[in-house]
Amino acid sequence: KISNGPWLPFIALDSNIINAAISGQFLASEVYHYRIRSFNDVARSSFSEIDTATIKIPVPTDLKITSESKTSLKLEWKDNCIYETGYTIERNINGGSFLQIDEAAANQNSFIVYGLDTTRSYQYRVKTITTHNVSEFSEIISTGFILTGNAIGILQGHTGILKSGFFTHDNQYIVTAS
Repeated sequence: KISNGPWLPFIALDSNIINAAISGQFLASEVYHYRIRSFNDVARSSFSEIDTATIKIPVPTDLKITSESKTSLKLEWKDNCIYETGYTIERNINGGSFLQIDEAAANQNSFIVYGLDTTRSYQYRVKTITTHNVSEFSEIISTGFILTGNAIGILQGHTGILKSGFFTHDNQYIVTAS
């Protein structure tokens, strides 16, 4: 039975079989209910207790951002799915609605965002796409730009008062904050 639909026969097994693999197209948006009964040429048993299964697509995790330039950043995540067809990348600007900005290919675990405005703050999230389903969104990661002297850098997840900062030789931004 799929979600609230009717009960339908799914598979008949030979006698003494106690395990069966079920394959096909299963959608993450549906809840699948299973029940079993035995039968012979004369009679049928009552149905077993109902078992329920749902499909969960692995979510990208460990989202992080690094600075690529004064107006671009690199978004990276951990690929937790072995059967994805790609990823959807969404962003909001200054706390607005999330909108899809692009898609990344299967097995890609990073994406570079160009043309950022240093007067705005950004939030990003990513979800896995498969042939028939999508995952939940990853955690949300926040960024903002810091302007100190002539250096501009990306700040990730800080909520205090920024006092100063500088870029290191490997493009990391070091901040003094309270």
